[in-house]
Amino acid sequence: VGTLGLKYVVFQKNGLFDGWILSGNFVLQLPEGDRTFSYNQLRENIIGVNTQHVKPQENTRQVLSKMQEWRMDAVPVVDDDSKWLFFTTRGEILSSLMTNIMLEEESN
Repeated sequence: VGTLGLKYVVFQKNGLFDGWILSGNFVLQLPEGDRTFSYNQLRENIIGVNTQHVKPQENTRQVLSKMQEWRMDAVPVVDDDSKWLFFTTRGEILSSLMTNIMLEEESN
């Protein structure tokens, strides 16, 4: 997982969001050797799985506020049907805000 450049591992059960963890933290907890685990075994034994997420209809201020409260720089976006859509990061949000501000200034 780490060598693939993945940042997050998302847990989904029956296609529904069930949590997430930083990929590095996930890899560190995997036992050595070629073992196979059921989803439940893996999900129950991995420490540090987060269930916090935001909804796509939440505005930028709400998302940044939650990220601040949760002390997270990234958070998954999950729809009303509990389907994981994507991750958003503080950097992406702030970059988008700055771009919008600059475009507004140029149009005035």
